[in-house]
Amino acid sequence: MRHKNETAASFNELKGITLAIQAQKNSVQTSDNANTSEIT
Repeated sequence: MRHKNETAASFNELKGITLAIQAQKNSVQTSDNANTSEIT
């Protein structure tokens, strides 16, 4: 039972990291789009 809880915790941690990376990528894309629209 303890092992299951540890696995779930690490899975949630991994999921949080993945979401953070995706959010970072999205914000970079958004700023890129803003920069290109300013130039053109």
